[in-house]
Amino acid sequence: MTHEEFDQLVQRVEAGIGRDPEALHRRVVWLAVLGYAGLLAPLGLVLAIGLAFIVPGILWPQDAAVLLVIGAFVLAAGGWAAGRVLWIRLPPPEGRVVSRAEAPALHAALDELRKRLRSAPFHRVLMIPDCNAAVVRRPRLGVFGWHQNYLLLGLPLMEGLSKGELTGVLAHECAHLSRQHHRSGQWIYRLRRSWEPAFEKLSRPRTQGEVSLRPLVQKFIKWFWPRFNAYAFVLSRTHEYQADATAAELAGMQNAATALIRIAWYGRVLEQKFWPELWQLTNAAANPPDGVFLRLSESLRGIGRGSEGKWLEQAFRAATTNADTHPCLSDRLRAIGWVSNAGASDPAWEASPLRPNAAEVLLGPVLAAIRADVERSWRERSEANWRQQHSKANVLHARLDQLDHVIAVKQEDTDALWDKARVLLELQEPESAAPLLRQILRADPKHMAANFNLGSFLLTSGDGEGETYLERAIAENEELLPQAADCFHRYYRMTGQSERIRELHARMDRYEKSIVASRLERSNATAADELIPHDLSEAELTTLWQTLATEPHLIAADLGRKELRHFVRQKLYLLCIRLRPQWHRLPNASREQATVNRLVKAVRLPGRVLIFAPSGSFRAVARKLGRIPGARILSRR
Repeated sequence: MTHEEFDQLVQRVEAGIGRDPEALHRRVVWLAVLGYAGLLAPLGLVLAIGLAFIVPGILWPQDAAVLLVIGAFVLAAGGWAAGRVLWIRLPPPEGRVVSRAEAPALHAALDELRKRLRSAPFHRVLMIPDCNAAVVRRPRLGVFGWHQNYLLLGLPLMEGLSKGELTGVLAHECAHLSRQHHRSGQWIYRLRRSWEPAFEKLSRPRTQGEVSLRPLVQKFIKWFWPRFNAYAFVLSRTHEYQADATAAELAGMQNAATALIRIAWYGRVLEQKFWPELWQLTNAAANPPDGVFLRLSESLRGIGRGSEGKWLEQAFRAATTNADTHPCLSDRLRAIGWVSNAGASDPAWEASPLRPNAAEVLLGPVLAAIRADVERSWRERSEANWRQQHSKANVLHARLDQLDHVIAVKQEDTDALWDKARVLLELQEPESAAPLLRQILRADPKHMAANFNLGSFLLTSGDGEGETYLERAIAENEELLPQAADCFHRYYRMTGQSERIRELHARMDRYEKSIVASRLERSNATAADELIPHDLSEAELTTLWQTLATEPHLIAADLGRKELRHFVRQKLYLLCIRLRPQWHRLPNASREQATVNRLVKAVRLPGRVLIFAPSGSFRAVARKLGRIPGARILSRR
């Protein structure tokens, strides 16, 4: 199902049955039952076939041995093949475990919320390095459940919120595991969360030589999952609003609202300022600095309405999309009753966290140890990449010195300018390369890489001018659309342009269909195709001729191109080879195929090449190719 079709289905569900939460819930339950039935169907089929042999073997003892052996084999082999498909092992989430003994205040707060909400317990509380919180339900039996509940708490989140604000966050997460949503709402919530990664693994292509019932299951998933996901998506978004309402009720509307604002704001500041600036230190330091998360904590305390204010404005302008069940910040605030005409400028909440923060209150003396453990884990995951970036930076600095000398001599050398811009993009922030990118585009407005990088930087900065540059890059290379689409989507969501997001989804759907059609179009050639002359230069033709000359039995070769309808900037060359006949004048298909196989490895052209002999299904194509002016590029007596 395409993005556009999924969006339309979600809209139909919201406009129809979504208006009645009870009816929507019943529909999702029935779809879930259907999902289990579909997943168990292969096991049922194996069981039925096995019993079809075993039961007659029991009823007619004279043939019992053969029938029972066949039935047992079917049950064993078929059960293994079906069970292998459904046995999906999902790894547990990573994080620093915070036990009850070392953080009694945090666990006491969780116990109080669980008691008031009658929610399921958390088997593990994990501290993570992100500015967020989440509930992860890991199904130990794959698609069949038996869940472990993990509460993931971001250390930056706890150090950026007051205790009251964190209470709102914890109440929101506990609400997802409570009975307040619905008697079976908890089951639906965890079912969608566990089925999504499981179905993603089941949908992957089979490994070579794998024997299983995966293709049968994949067909069912392809039909079932988009439909179940659409209905469960609408229900999950309803639950998000309900969880926010629960947070506002238990922690107070002000605490719930300011927690939502801080999470959205701080997340942007860390993603777009703190972490990029930290990784810039790889230019000078071979190892990450000490005290990264202490520095992060101090950075959160210093956030104010100055330069960081633009990210707060972006958080308020963000739009709700179907890419995530979580609504945008403005919709969530409006739903809990926090209405402000001032928006991001509202003075009703403080610009900096209250002291003491939630981490200091709930973790107490163990905060320093937890911070050290989180940082140690982060360093273990980051050190290899950090050293690699440092080594690369040393090489790039030397290259930058060389380029400065070249550019000083040749101011309009676009190749040298682009080399320097590329080095700056890797060494520093994109902003440092922007003047060079503009200089390149003044000299060469169609420079693909300069257009793409400048457009990406501008859109990330919230400047709509970047759309023009990205569209120019796409015009030069259509295959850049998926990368550009990520930039477009972030910008449209950041600026609240929901309609443009829908248009982008439709555009990507058309692109994906074109990709499939293009692959099919470039996989073969027939006499019905439009053939055109090749466009090789003399140097390229000479190189090709030298490659063909290594085949002593090759007496002629014709070259042309197939005119493509999809991704017309790509090229499909058709190379027809003719071999010297053997003494018996009979065709030798294996000899021709061996020659084709050798040339496929040796021939290099600026596009895809289809090499064939004028026989079989290619006979008519060869005749048509030979009639193109200039097609004959090699002729021997």
